[in-house]
Amino acid sequence: MKARKSKIALLICFLLLIFGKSMFTGHWTFGGSIAWDVFGYYLYLPATFIQGDPLLTDPTWLNALMAEYEPSSTLYQVWNVQEGSRLIKYPMGMAILYLPSFIIGHGIALLTDAPADGMSWPYQWSLVVGSFMYLLIGLHFTRKILLKLFSDKTTALTLLILVLGTNFLQISTNNSLTAHPLQFALYAAFMWYVIRWYETKKLKHYNTFTVIWGVALLARPSAFVLLPIAVFWGCDSWSAIRDRWRWWVIDNRRLILRAVVIMLMIASPQMVYWFFATGSPIYYSYPNDGFDFLTPYIDEVLFSYRKGWWIYTPLMLLSLIGLIPLVRKNPKAGWPLALFWLFNLYIVGSWNTWWYGGSFGHRAFIDAYPIYAVSIAAVLSWVSTKSLLPKAVLTVFILGCISLNLFQSWQMNHWILSDTYMTEKYYWKVFGKTSVTKEDRMYMGITRGPSTTFDKTLPYELIIDTTITDLYITDLHRWGPGSFEFGDEMRNISLAEHTWWEIDVHTSQPLSDKVWLRVQTNHGNKRIKSKELLLESDSNYTSSVHYEYLTPILKDERDITKLFISSEGMSEINIDSLRVKVFEPTWYD
Repeated sequence: MKARKSKIALLICFLLLIFGKSMFTGHWTFGGSIAWDVFGYYLYLPATFIQGDPLLTDPTWLNALMAEYEPSSTLYQVWNVQEGSRLIKYPMGMAILYLPSFIIGHGIALLTDAPADGMSWPYQWSLVVGSFMYLLIGLHFTRKILLKLFSDKTTALTLLILVLGTNFLQISTNNSLTAHPLQFALYAAFMWYVIRWYETKKLKHYNTFTVIWGVALLARPSAFVLLPIAVFWGCDSWSAIRDRWRWWVIDNRRLILRAVVIMLMIASPQMVYWFFATGSPIYYSYPNDGFDFLTPYIDEVLFSYRKGWWIYTPLMLLSLIGLIPLVRKNPKAGWPLALFWLFNLYIVGSWNTWWYGGSFGHRAFIDAYPIYAVSIAAVLSWVSTKSLLPKAVLTVFILGCISLNLFQSWQMNHWILSDTYMTEKYYWKVFGKTSVTKEDRMYMGITRGPSTTFDKTLPYELIIDTTITDLYITDLHRWGPGSFEFGDEMRNISLAEHTWWEIDVHTSQPLSDKVWLRVQTNHGNKRIKSKELLLESDSNYTSSVHYEYLTPILKDERDITKLFISSEGMSEINIDSLRVKVFEPTWYD
């Protein structure tokens, strides 16, 4: 049988994914799969095809779904953009990928007694099964790519190592409907058809990879990182890269135009949706997030205990090391993949929410695992020609990474590791443990929920205690900073996991209009978090308030936390006393 070993490995990998959740948690469920971000990705489908309300103008049905299925604690997936319409925050690429499963689920719902509302069990079941089909497609194309460049044995080993030794296993089995496992399939298929295009120059391959790329971009615009592979595949030097660039922009501009037309066709439903929702065909729907291209978070992305890629998936060090033998032995693959590796790290590391929400390790790299598999295979192929010692060292490293990954995946699924609140101290407190104590959990990052309160029984240190008396403020503005601010960059206050601010304000001046005390944390010009409290006069015409503020997860040490006082109608105010105390935890030290 041709390439028998890698076929067996592919089957084993798929079976591992199918039974992965049962292996780790002891159960297999579908309920609750359409939740949190996935609910936002998916919402286009029931809104359009069941409710006929893509602009979400009628809140009744959406509120009913939220009450019945509780996909998230708040409806953060939707923005109010203009009177009479709301906007789904996420682009619709993921909804396009879910569409076949949605159709099947809707058919099952109509044929059974399940509610045909887009969220009942047939939809949940169908989407999860469909996501595993995408995983199989991704592994299939990853195998085809590897067989183009390496032996059947190396391909088989690489597939097994990729699934067993990385966070791909945990995230794909427990969060299979999130964007990254599905992007894994798109990236793999994209790369395969790019290779076929450069081999044959047949337009069917060019059109195919362009369509795949367009869908990937519509799902996650960060798929732009695939550009080095699309443009420079087969280039083996800087001069070849320069020649290829000229080949594209001078000699083959029609191909570029073809790609632009195809991608615009794919993007056109999104542009139409944005136009009717906002009045503009182009709309940026992530107002509080963005890229910090000048100050990327490379150290945090790779090495932090919150989400460091190489902390939780150390096997992926091979994806970097493997570029060395790949560039030397197969530069036509090595050069474009090296460019991609650097470009992808830069783009992933530039997103200012660099931890990318809850996940086991850093989830944003999973999209590119089919591409990283090539450099992992290059390491295996290179070491296979060496002496016993390098083989032994690599074997021990890989087996150690696999053991660590499987055990920590189990820990993650048993709530020993946290998908959001990991710290260095907590990581080592629970390292190797099969159970966790209340004392251990103290070393996790604090839960930043609406019900979180300042627990003064814990060992906090008072680092700032400032009192200002007889503070006269003029030129108050409701949403502006007014004429008074108190605060600084957090690197000048505290870079602890969190800080609590206690604020006490007293004024004896009668308040003729609303006066607000606000504490706010900004990343650059973007607000990360704010909290405000209304000052109201009592029967003696005085106002006293006590206010507590928990700083959010910092995106950068230069993030600013400040407080200010403002008013809708009053132009000036006299504050008798303003006291600010800042506490930082000491138990992480």
